[in-house]
Amino acid sequence: MTDAPRSYELTVDKLLADAGSRHPSKEIVYDAERYSFSEFRRRVVRISNSLKEKAGVERENNVAVLDWDSMRYMELYFAVPMAGGTLHTVNIRYPPELIFYTMQHAHDTHVIIRDEFVPMIEKYKSMFDFVKKWIIFGERKEGINTTLPYIDYNDLLRGDDVHDSLSEEND
Repeated sequence: MTDAPRSYELTVDKLLADAGSRHPSKEIVYDAERYSFSEFRRRVVRISNSLKEKAGVERENNVAVLDWDSMRYMELYFAVPMAGGTLHTVNIRYPPELIFYTMQHAHDTHVIIRDEFVPMIEKYKSMFDFVKKWIIFGERKEGINTTLPYIDYNDLLRGDDVHDSLSEEND
């Protein structure tokens, strides 16, 4: 390893690309999930592109994430800024009224939420009229029972219409 300065901007996409090229087979491990740096970068780029193309995230949109520490949380930590959004990690230990206040105060336009927190949001959904898109994920096999109009997080990774390379504006 050298102490020489990097020849690129220290942006999230460049840091992730550097880790992937320097240590392509090193693994990121969380519970039973394992991804090499290269696989993780591909997933993050795909999610970032999907956030823009499928969910409509634009520069300067605030994107709230309600999740425990998880692999999804880590993917979003990189993908949201790469999509041009500002990541708002919501403290899920707050009472619902305070969660609402922080999300309203932050002007969150998109919310990515673990399925187990959906009932709490459903109870107060009329207060969240400022949210443009809900994206929900979870471990349930039977699907998510909600009246929220949402995109399934896994759909962000599916389909040939989403590419796993960075756009020109990010290069």
